[in-house]
Amino acid sequence: MKDFNELILFENDRLIAIDKPAGLLSIEGGGNKEESDLRTILRERFGNIWAVHRLDKNTSGVILFAKDRTTHRNLNDQFQRHQIQKEYHAIFHGFPCWNQKTIQMPLQINGDRSHRTIYAIDGKNSESDVIVRKKGNRYSYFIIFPKTGFTHQIRSQLSFSGFPILGDRLYWQLGNIPCTYKPLFDKTLTFLHAYAIHFVDPKSLKTIGLVAPLPKYFLEALKLVD
Repeated sequence: MKDFNELILFENDRLIAIDKPAGLLSIEGGGNKEESDLRTILRERFGNIWAVHRLDKNTSGVILFAKDRTTHRNLNDQFQRHQIQKEYHAIFHGFPCWNQKTIQMPLQINGDRSHRTIYAIDGKNSESDVIVRKKGNRYSYFIIFPKTGFTHQIRSQLSFSGFPILGDRLYWQLGNIPCTYKPLFDKTLTFLHAYAIHFVDPKSLKTIGLVAPLPKYFLEALKLVD
């Protein structure tokens, strides 16, 4: 992992944004009490800290934490009102016949024995705008703008649409395509990256836009898309 200071994308007296590495938990949990997590690391440096949202362990990219309860409530309210804009980048299996579409489907969180978010007729509606950045023979490159915020939303939506994310072993089987995948990279890597976020600073009321550059391993994997 980089020096911690290199992971800080933005900081003021109310909040901090971190470029979370893949393989690091956002908060405590995951069944292993000895495993490191970002919130604990931040608390050791700043004292009280509140997670505004989460990224999956093997998803990298920008994540926000609040330094006080008021900022936490304000940012949570922005999320609930869908006022915070997020942009994800992903490398996935498959060759879509379209270049841009909106994926809408009902999802149920923790819907099976593997605790996955699954398609369910009686689930709650999810929505993401998807743009194909580049197509290859086996792998392609997506940019995703989620409009709702379900746990594992992007991973589930892409998998059920037939385009599972490279390295995502949990959601691979939901893609309903033959499993010919062989690990090409470190087993902890999932090629989903939280690239950018836009939100309103609760105090200054100015819009802040932050970008977490694509990791080196992600850029290396883009060579597969040809």
